[in-house]
Amino acid sequence: MGWKETASVIIVMVLVHCMDSIEALIGSKQSLSAGIDLGTTFSLVSVVKNGKPFILSDEHDNRLLPSVVRFEPSGQVIVGKHAAERYKGNVQNTFHSFKRLIGRDLDDAKKTKDISIFGKAKLIAHADADDKGRNLCAFNVPALNKVLLPEELSAEVLKVLLKRASDFYGGQPVENAVITVPAYFDPNQRKATERAGYLAGLKKVKLLKEPEAAAMAYGLLSNTPRLVLVIDL
Repeated sequence: MGWKETASVIIVMVLVHCMDSIEALIGSKQSLSAGIDLGTTFSLVSVVKNGKPFILSDEHDNRLLPSVVRFEPSGQVIVGKHAAERYKGNVQNTFHSFKRLIGRDLDDAKKTKDISIFGKAKLIAHADADDKGRNLCAFNVPALNKVLLPEELSAEVLKVLLKRASDFYGGQPVENAVITVPAYFDPNQRKATERAGYLAGLKKVKLLKEPEAAAMAYGLLSNTPRLVLVIDL
């Protein structure tokens, strides 16, 4: 099992451990939930059924979903491996690593040089919808003749992952999710991640810091009380 799949297992273990809390958050034990590792490069989704965790794969048995989104002139949205494979054929309409800019303004991204991986024609400023006076990082999408925020691209990745979860449950909608985020995410980045979940169709979104998930999962593996230091490298 690779490190990325291990991260998803941690989320699932936390889901099992915290199921009562999650059901309280959702407000109904009848609602279906998923654990999602929404990554910069790859993403994964896991579910719990009858107390057992499952990491879900696509029809080709691929668990890892590349966090890449491509838009066609027809309006079709391609997510994952096929989008990544066709990157060179349609660079201006194919997007990756957008999690780096979620919830951030352009000036902040320039200071940390995170915008250096994106072409100037792709990345533009977008007025803050909350009217806080910030110029948010956004992407120009020529195929759609639109400007999309990073969370709108993340929502496309989440839609694919939630479709996997729904298929696992026989087509029933999965409307609730726990999504891990880096510990360094500020309130704006966390809010944008939540918005991505709602844009993907979720009704309830619970964010969990990655080191917190690791600490909680470690507790599940040991019945002996001890002091544990978790380091998020």
